[in-house]
Amino acid sequence: MSLAKQLFAMSTALALSALFVFPARAAEPIYPFGTLVRSSGNAVYVIGGDGMRYAFPNERIYKSWFKDFVNVKHIADDELAAMTLGGNMTYKPGVKLIKLTTDPKVYAVGSEKTLRWVKTESAAKEIYGAAWAKNVDDVSDAFFSDYQIGAPIASKGDFDPAWPIYANATVISVTGGASFTDPSELPRDIPRYPGASYTGVSISVTGNDVAAELTTSDPVASVQRWYETMAPKLGWVKRESLAQAVFGTNKKMSLSFRKSDGSMTYDFNVTMLDSGMLTLYRTPTTADVGFDGFPSSVPMYQGGEILYVKSNAASSTAEYVELTTAKPEEVIEALTSDLSKNAWNAIDVKDVGTALIRKYERMEGNRIMNLLIVIGEVKGVERDATAVIVRYGPTTVISAVDLDQLKSLFKK
Repeated sequence: MSLAKQLFAMSTALALSALFVFPARAAEPIYPFGTLVRSSGNAVYVIGGDGMRYAFPNERIYKSWFKDFVNVKHIADDELAAMTLGGNMTYKPGVKLIKLTTDPKVYAVGSEKTLRWVKTESAAKEIYGAAWAKNVDDVSDAFFSDYQIGAPIASKGDFDPAWPIYANATVISVTGGASFTDPSELPRDIPRYPGASYTGVSISVTGNDVAAELTTSDPVASVQRWYETMAPKLGWVKRESLAQAVFGTNKKMSLSFRKSDGSMTYDFNVTMLDSGMLTLYRTPTTADVGFDGFPSSVPMYQGGEILYVKSNAASSTAEYVELTTAKPEEVIEALTSDLSKNAWNAIDVKDVGTALIRKYERMEGNRIMNLLIVIGEVKGVERDATAVIVRYGPTTVISAVDLDQLKSLFKK
């Protein structure tokens, strides 16, 4: 696959905040997201990003999130009544096993309020230890509707309590994100194209960064119409896509959306190639922080449109790709201060046409880590742009094939 197609496909463009599914936006929150409140009654609530209050049905559920009540703020009854009730809190994912009073099945609690049946006692022992039964809480049938049913758990490989979004996965985030092929745990604000086959899904530990890769035999135009119709129904507002302007619409599609849930603003990118590969990517738009789980020593260029980002703790590698309207010289200048601050030393300069190729190294512990930065102008269909490719790891090289791909991608 050419690097141009790789770039376009890379718009894979993925925990308390992930627990809330926000309906229509409420009034501006009186208290910040995550504030614990109570009035004259015994009930304790947590404030969601939408400004609504979410109730803890009992102390056991509360204690799965918080160890004590020290930070609970007492407010007046009328002040509490003025806040819209958003629903009930559920058990924190990964902490407890639960059982309904009228159902003998034991469930683990996954992300997005998902109950996952632990099929055998041996699986429960593998995951929660020999004393697993002591970790089971009974839940009233009245609260069953607060959850949804997910895929069952047959062995330890299906679920890790430390990372409850994990499902038959290999860890890909430095802070513990996971990659898996079951789309059932995708956040509910991600439109799932019907009939598609998922080849990869990743969600960061906080649930903020979400990426999915899938394939479909449907025409590009049909997929585009579906997302343009369905995304707004989930609160997404369509915006101009730089990738669309660069790559055009001929047998390719790139859509960009944005939404705010009251506590955070997200971008959501959808791209598709004529090959049938469709990629989804949702990430916060906050400009002064890096990508969730990305190595802090790797400089992040701010102000572009992210096409792809991932990191792998096991192999100590990471990479991202983005498009920007800034010139290559402006991008490398913006990255220079971070490179110096993090003690990166330049060891190679190899430019190809208008592309700036820089290789750096630095000591991390007892080993040398490499950083490769490739920045170049891309000749677009409707407008030109600058592509930024950053790769990090123990060894980062450009092969002859990579050079040929760069020559075909960047302007001469």
